[in-house]
Amino acid sequence: MATLYEYYNTGDDDKGWVYSATWKAQTFTPALAHKITSVKLKLYRTGLPGIITVSIRATDGSSHPTGADLCSGTTDGDTLTTLTAGEWREITLGAGFNLAASTKYAIVIRAAGVNSSNACAWRADVTSSTYAGGCWEQSTDSGSSWVSLTAWDFMFEEWGEPAVTPKTSSDTGSGVDAYVSLEMTEPKTSSDSGSGAEGTPVPSALLAGSETGSAIEALVARLLSAFDTGTGIEVSSLLKELFASELGWGSDSLIAKIEIPTKGGGMKLWT
Repeated sequence: MATLYEYYNTGDDDKGWVYSATWKAQTFTPALAHKITSVKLKLYRTGLPGIITVSIRATDGSSHPTGADLCSGTTDGDTLTTLTAGEWREITLGAGFNLAASTKYAIVIRAAGVNSSNACAWRADVTSSTYAGGCWEQSTDSGSSWVSLTAWDFMFEEWGEPAVTPKTSSDTGSGVDAYVSLEMTEPKTSSDSGSGAEGTPVPSALLAGSETGSAIEALVARLLSAFDTGTGIEVSSLLKELFASELGWGSDSLIAKIEIPTKGGGMKLWT
């Protein structure tokens, strides 16, 4: 569900016209980092203004819109109300854009209408504006240059989603956290197997390999067989072979010491 972030949506008492090379913009400064996905602007029309394009741009050192569109969307201006009170029209901004906190951006609007008789009007407060994060901007040369009217503000709402923090290796299980768990499963007892493997825990990751038919199946089968027969040397060799060759880890870094006494004893692992 989208969240409302920056806005100035009350107190409008005038308008700014948008058509042809006459563009308008409202600068704003997000208090929180987030991904902007749409804007709602209070608009109306005269005549047939055609397609209206709304975009988000960065601002320069003078707080004017600058550079290419960071994201953009369109709406059919010919379907806007003709009532001068205007209507709130939402424009979805494609894939959106991740906005940084405490950084000024601009909502830029332009229309295809060729003259002031076929134009889009953007409602604004030109008497007692109180929005501190930006102001009315206007251009008469299709955005090549801009003039700021610092005491005026257009009606706007910008909507989006909370910023997503990149996951670390601990979140994703990658990198150093992507080791095979040595969580132990309940072993066979000597009465079950008739062997001396009682008390010898088997890593669940090894058991899973044989059940899924992975490349380590043969090694797991040999390992389990060694447990059943109590062949301590074979168990030690197989564990090292399994972790070093099949999982791509050096045995010395994973298992510093494997101690398996003679048949009937318990296996110990030190990592």
